[in-house]
Amino acid sequence: MGNISYIKNDLKLSFKNIFNQGLEQSYTQREGWFDDGTKEMRKVTLLETVQKRMFNSVFDGEYLLNNDKQSKLSWNLSYSNVNVDQPDLRRTIYSKKEGSDPNSPYAASVGTIPSPSGAGRFYSSLNENIYGGAVNWSISTKFLGQEQTFKTGILKQNKKRTVDARVLAYRDLSESTTDQQNLLAMPLDKIFAPENISNKTLILEDITNPDNYYEGTGDLNAAFAMLSGKVTEKLKASLGVRYENYKEKLLTGALNSSEENNVNNTYNDFLPSLNLTYELNSKTNLRFSFSNTLARAQFRELASFSFYDFVTGITKKGNPDVKRTRISNFDLRYEFYPSLGKLISVSAFYKDLKDPIESNIISGSSPASKLMSFTNAPKAYILGGEIEIRHDFGFIDPDVEFFKNLVFSTNAAIMKSEVNFEGSQSTMENKRSLYGQSPFLLNLGLQYSSDRLLTRICSLIVSVVE
Repeated sequence: MGNISYIKNDLKLSFKNIFNQGLEQSYTQREGWFDDGTKEMRKVTLLETVQKRMFNSVFDGEYLLNNDKQSKLSWNLSYSNVNVDQPDLRRTIYSKKEGSDPNSPYAASVGTIPSPSGAGRFYSSLNENIYGGAVNWSISTKFLGQEQTFKTGILKQNKKRTVDARVLAYRDLSESTTDQQNLLAMPLDKIFAPENISNKTLILEDITNPDNYYEGTGDLNAAFAMLSGKVTEKLKASLGVRYENYKEKLLTGALNSSEENNVNNTYNDFLPSLNLTYELNSKTNLRFSFSNTLARAQFRELASFSFYDFVTGITKKGNPDVKRTRISNFDLRYEFYPSLGKLISVSAFYKDLKDPIESNIISGSSPASKLMSFTNAPKAYILGGEIEIRHDFGFIDPDVEFFKNLVFSTNAAIMKSEVNFEGSQSTMENKRSLYGQSPFLLNLGLQYSSDRLLTRICSLIVSVVE
């Protein structure tokens, strides 16, 4: 991390940089019954190493153009790089059929046709560069006889991601059934020994497909305008609109010339927003907000890139026909501030989603070979309520400084979601909960702060995904 700032008169400049690097190594072993029509006991192992690097650099500035009207000009330039390297992921399955002799050994799932899920190795690299810049201007003015702040700005962001993978799998070339049985019964630390890798026993085949590579770009051009301030002595309002022009392109290899896996989409969206705050009294506010937002498909959801997920046992593949999601957000919130730093609030929210992106099982998949992709459902909604509390422990003994400096915070939300596939050609049931949507969320925190010390003692986030 390296930061530097410069301040002189009405000019502020800063240059901020951060670099982070991490290495993760994991070994997973699972054992249990697997039923794809033929029940068998399986022992499955995964050995994985992932190296991640992230660099972010931001140069920003602010200049006060007019002190009387509080006219300010601000700007920023940014660059980010993300690199994820997976040098050697290894998957192996050992199994034996139901009803087999209890003393019989498990057999490695190495067949005459190479399969990366049964016994394979996977190499991949991801590199993403993001360039951005923005200019914003704000000025104080009068409207409806009240002081207002007008803000406007433009933004440019361009990102490019390249993903390249190599898929290898073992194939059995045993000349006899006896040789095959003896080979596949070898334990994991012996079966792939160099002496077994030859033209007469095991070979490691490169089964990389053209669609194991993709290159994606996203180009965002945006502008916004916003007016905020008092409407009356008790009512504050913020009204704004944002325009976004987004171009996404993705190039993916195809297994045959009849497939069209490339993406070239352009979206133009106007996104209005409204925030109203009414002061019921000096300690209580009532807030209402409305906004339109977007949820864009990630490159991996667009690319026809197949990857076997060890955790779920499902092969996942992107869909180049997936569109972005438009969301209308409504929020009503009641706030009570007993004293400085304390808060009790209750809110209700509703989100209406058009073309939500959902996971679905591709037609023709079998229990033994499930293939999952992504699709747009026609519509969905999320309805929920939330409560937030932030309070110190001064009520125990207001004369003890420790209790006054110890602050408890909690945030709890309960949600109901429903996605509707009626009228679509999806294989999913017509109505169900949104994929990955938790029915509740709970956050707990405990913090102690004083003039000399700030300590977060504990923090807990709890959610359940159905």
